[in-house]
Amino acid sequence: MNTTSPLKDTTLRAMTNDGAFRVMTVRSTETVAAAIAAQGVAGATAALFGQLLTGAVLVRETMAPGLKVQCILASKTAGQLVADSLPKGITRGLVQMVEGITEFPVDRDDGALLVTRALPNGETHRGIVEPSADTRLSAWLTQYMLRSEQIATRIAVSCFMMGGHVVYAGGYILQELPEADPDAVMAQTEYLDNLEFIDHLLIENEADPQKLLDIVLKGHDYTLLAEDEIRFGCTCSEARLLGALATIGREDIESMVADGEVVEIDCDYCGTHYTIPPERLKTLLTQS
Repeated sequence: MNTTSPLKDTTLRAMTNDGAFRVMTVRSTETVAAAIAAQGVAGATAALFGQLLTGAVLVRETMAPGLKVQCILASKTAGQLVADSLPKGITRGLVQMVEGITEFPVDRDDGALLVTRALPNGETHRGIVEPSADTRLSAWLTQYMLRSEQIATRIAVSCFMMGGHVVYAGGYILQELPEADPDAVMAQTEYLDNLEFIDHLLIENEADPQKLLDIVLKGHDYTLLAEDEIRFGCTCSEARLLGALATIGREDIESMVADGEVVEIDCDYCGTHYTIPPERLKTLLTQS
């Protein structure tokens, strides 16, 4: 039975009843579309950015559902794409291109994938995947899980665009558990190898995470463990901005207040425009 609405961006977590696999699926269409619009990117760069955002959501759902995961696709020549998957399903990203570069290199032979995730004790765990023969982002995310987290994993993400618009975005992540029978693992691997491309699966099933879950786990009985919505959002606020301004030094703040300077700043992630009048800046002087 379909437990989610195709119109909502949702993640599902499930485990096979035999304890062999756990799977996360996600529909990220509206989330990705909003992040792409906020960054003003198009073409292959937008599609790659959408894949990275979707991948960050899946990694967080797998490794740290209640904490932050950041994925950075870095290029020595083009800049970097940043995807943040935050608690409560908030997702945002940055596209930071080198001046004069209009398309992020899809082959990524000069770059790397960096994944940073928060740990429950407040520390952070960082992993990096260097360029390889397989330049698909799905393959890089899979290699991250295998090398950095030492978990046998299969990840597939996609952002299918048409006419400059996001049609569907989503994907899945399947992990082999310690209890998995080797024959079951081999059979599942062969099945996924022969499965249709993730683009086709998303299009044919409207990126419905429940349908995707049923397809990935075809032939397995499973239990649905969790269902959560995701959305584009940001953690910026005037209070956070004032906190950042407080670090520039008392003399600089006094100078801005004396000049009657109005500080205007746009959030790099969501584009929200903040106007900080001198009266608000004065409060920083009383706090320092």
